[in-house]
Amino acid sequence: MSELNSINGGYNGGSPRVRSENVKKIIIPIPTPINISEMVENIKEWHADGKLSNADIQQLISELNKI
Repeated sequence: MSELNSINGGYNGGSPRVRSENVKKIIIPIPTPINISEMVENIKEWHADGKLSNADIQQLISELNKI
């Protein structure tokens, strides 16, 4: 008997069976939809208040066109 077989007592089986799994279900939260009309009103207000320039609006339009 080789030294290896004497250490493991002749055990030839594979790894022990897994009795249970630690599986945690991944819960992906559903994103809340955006109210588009409210967003448009906000953009209009920001433009009227001077928070958005005409160049800013053009940049928004160009980014939306890319989508």
